[in-house]
Amino acid sequence: MCSTCVTIFHMTKMIQIRNVPDDLHRKLKVRAAQEGMTLSDYLLSEVEKVAAKPTIREWLEKVSRDEPVEVDEPPEVTIRRMRDADDPRDLG
Repeated sequence: MCSTCVTIFHMTKMIQIRNVPDDLHRKLKVRAAQEGMTLSDYLLSEVEKVAAKPTIREWLEKVSRDEPVEVDEPPEVTIRRMRDADDPRDLG
């Protein structure tokens, strides 16, 4: 393989978004500035967060493989008890 081909293979990829409305562009640019980032760096960090999360389909596939959980009481009873408790994290 030629050296140019190897270089091109290892170059970072670029994503371009067309037809971004002006107000959306402005809002994102402001958010990037507030974070002390360029717009490109800000959007890359946001895209990384999106890519790190499973899609709904992936999540549903994962949970469908989980073993069913037995509960001692109906969920609405547990929720009511948590709402009424002084400390909702205390299930006792």
